[in-house]
Amino acid sequence: MRLLLSSLAWVPTLLLLFAPGCEQPARRSSPPRVAPHGSPHGLSPTALPATPSPSHTPGSQVQWLALSTTNSALDPRWGPALTEIMQRKPPRERGHWEDPPTLAHEMTHSIHFELRLANSHARRMNGFYVLGGRAAVVTEPRFTKATVASLVPPSLRRGRHDSYLIGQQGWDARPLYVWDEWTAYINGAVVAIERFQLGLAPHTTFATSDRVFAVLEFTVYAMAVVLAASYHDPSTLQFDTQFREFFAYNAERAMTTFERGRSLAPFQWPASDVVQRALRTSPDAESLRQCMRAVYGAPWTARVFGF
Repeated sequence: MRLLLSSLAWVPTLLLLFAPGCEQPARRSSPPRVAPHGSPHGLSPTALPATPSPSHTPGSQVQWLALSTTNSALDPRWGPALTEIMQRKPPRERGHWEDPPTLAHEMTHSIHFELRLANSHARRMNGFYVLGGRAAVVTEPRFTKATVASLVPPSLRRGRHDSYLIGQQGWDARPLYVWDEWTAYINGAVVAIERFQLGLAPHTTFATSDRVFAVLEFTVYAMAVVLAASYHDPSTLQFDTQFREFFAYNAERAMTTFERGRSLAPFQWPASDVVQRALRTSPDAESLRQCMRAVYGAPWTARVFGF
């Protein structure tokens, strides 16, 4: 912890994770609640916060940490987004990846690792770097990654579901591992889109990548974390402002990134239209849609997700 705070020159005081006046979730003395048998989506009014007021924009109340640079590395091939990630590379990190978007993805994980080390002294926490020198730290909810995997509708499952949500079983006690990967995929896509638009990564005719589609795919899985909280840890949705607000902020960032890149020549991926259509209309995805509207309100959900 001392190494992180001294060598990375992070902000010395951790910002409060809960807005003033919010109650900390009480310790659960009974088994996690499960969805009622026969319910199409299992949402109980007592498990969710009231619909946000029109004056509150979801995602606007995240408590941020400012992450200072750790070095002054520069490479004209990087582009601005990768430059800011690399200038926050933890000193202990020795890995290197030749592909710039992959490098951005993996360095994002390295930054997240340091955030976890610095902030898990009292409770299990996870940290997420969203570019712009900002990171958020969020408390792990009380269910497993396997629980999240089981709640992803079959129509929305693609290859990364088995690789990350069913696989990577060493992370099962940390469901926010899903948000860790989600954030890394967003950052990698931002770098890929930016480098193409700046002419740093010319497109090879007929060669396409699913880097941008991966953002949509993982946004679905990130939504399933919120759905799992509504079933198995409703106090997180009731009292943990940071959990609710960070998801909203990162979801809007994710969908903006996806829409920005999906039509560019290197990132036109057939599954993009298929998965987005299923998210908006498939019957087995109704639980996700209902959950998003219940937690964040219909106007925000329609604007960000289109349903």
